[in-house]
Amino acid sequence: MFIWTAIAILAVLIALQFDPKRIKRRIRAYKYSRKGVIFIDPSKVYIAKNVEIGAGTTIYPNVYLYEGTTIGKNCTIWPNVNLSNVRIGNHSVIWSGANLFDSMIGDHCVIWPNVSTYKARIRSYVTIHSHNRIVNATIKSGGKGKRTVIESYSLPTDSIIEGRAKVGPFAYVRDGSYIGAESEVANIEIVRSRLQSNVKAKHGRYIGDARIGKGCNIGAGTVFCNYDGMEKHVTILEDDVFVGSGTMLVAPLTLGEESITGAGSVVSRDVPPNTLAIERGQPHTHHEWQGKIQKGGGAVHKAGRTQKTKKGWSYK
Repeated sequence: MFIWTAIAILAVLIALQFDPKRIKRRIRAYKYSRKGVIFIDPSKVYIAKNVEIGAGTTIYPNVYLYEGTTIGKNCTIWPNVNLSNVRIGNHSVIWSGANLFDSMIGDHCVIWPNVSTYKARIRSYVTIHSHNRIVNATIKSGGKGKRTVIESYSLPTDSIIEGRAKVGPFAYVRDGSYIGAESEVANIEIVRSRLQSNVKAKHGRYIGDARIGKGCNIGAGTVFCNYDGMEKHVTILEDDVFVGSGTMLVAPLTLGEESITGAGSVVSRDVPPNTLAIERGQPHTHHEWQGKIQKGGGAVHKAGRTQKTKKGWSYK
C-alpha cells in the first residue's frame, strides 16, 4: 500500500513538473535570463507579451507582469506584485503587495508594501511608504540628499506634489490641489488648494479653497471654513503667515504678509500685513450652576433660568 501511494504522489509531481503552462513560463523567463534578468523561481513569474525587463533586475515569485510593462536596469521586484502597463526606471525597488496600473515610476524610487497606483506619474528619487493609494497624481523628483516622500495611509488624488515635499501620514490631497517644494503636510485633508514652497501644515484638520504663500505655518487644528451653506469661498494667506493653533479662518478672507493669528481665534475679517489678529468670544461663567437633573433627561439651573435639553441650551 505504501509503495502504491508513493508512486501516485510521484506521478502527480511529475505531471506538475511538466505542466504546459509552467513550461511556457520557464521558457519565457529563460529568454530574459539570457539578457541578465535574475528570477528566483521562473516557474512562478507570469510574463505577458510585449514586456521589457532590463539587465540586473531581480524578480521574485508570484509576480504578474502584464502587457505594456517596462522595467529598467538593476531593479528589484519583490513577491506578490502586479504590474500592468507600468514603466519603471532604473535602480527602483517595488516591495511586496504593490498593485501598479497605467503608471510611471522614475529612477531610484522605492515603493513600499501594499501601495496601489492608477494613472500616477512618479518621478525620480521618490519614496512611497506602505498602505498608500495614488490616483491620477503627479509626484515630482526629489534628490539624493532629500527625497520626495509620501508617508503611510495617504491618498493623493488629481493633484501635483513638487520635489522634496513630504506628504502624510494620513493626508488626503485631492481635486486639483498643489503642494509646493519642501512643504510638509500631515493628518489633514486638502481640497482645491495651492500651497507654495516651505509651507508647514503637519497637525491640521482641513484646508479648502486656499491660496497659501511661501513659508507659511498652519497650526494644529486649524480649519479653513470655506462653505457658507450656499457657496464655496477662497482664503488667501500671503507669504510667511503664522496661523495659531485652533484657528477658524472664515472665508472669504485674506491674511497679509507676515501676519499672525492668535491661537483659538475665529478670524472673519481681513488681516493687514505684519499685524497680530486675535478674535475670541467673551467667556461666560455660571457660578450658581448645580447641574440638577430633572425628569426627561434634561438639567436645570438652580435659578430656573438656564435649561439644558437633548436639543441643546435654552434660556428662560
